[in-house]
Amino acid sequence: MGCSVQGGTESRVRVDGQFVGILSGHAYSLNDVFEIDDPNMENPRKTHRILRLRNPWGQQEWNGKWSDESEEIELHKETLQAMINELEEEEQFKLGDTNDGTFLINY
Repeated sequence: MGCSVQGGTESRVRVDGQFVGILSGHAYSLNDVFEIDDPNMENPRKTHRILRLRNPWGQQEWNGKWSDESEEIELHKETLQAMINELEEEEQFKLGDTNDGTFLINY
């Protein structure tokens, strides 16, 4: 399964004037979907819905919430690592491996 951001062909996406590391009109593969419980969330659902996407170029990644060096990754690192360890060996990935093309993003 794949996804992309609507817009011009491979244009850098900005949010609030800042580049966010992804490109519009560019294809990304959807590799995994995670749901992480969080009793401290204000949202009554109390879970984070996370996608693992990959840029087929193998570089240039999302740099917002849930990106490799984000606060969210640090807060939920143990839970995420446990979920990663449950994946088939060839599907496992390393958290915090910056600019390898694989990244997490919430939806």
